[in-house]
Amino acid sequence: MAEGVGIFVGVVAWYLLTDGHIEAIRALIIASGCSLVWFGLRCWKNRRH
Repeated sequence: MAEGVGIFVGVVAWYLLTDGHIEAIRALIIASGCSLVWFGLRCWKNRRH
């Protein structure tokens, strides 16, 4: 969960710095996708051991 929040904050900051405005919906979509991939990789890694 903390990684997802960190990714969301990072994406929001990226949009704010590059475009000058916040695109919260797009940042939420990107952060949720990345969080699911990160969670899947973490579970796969733990299952292999």
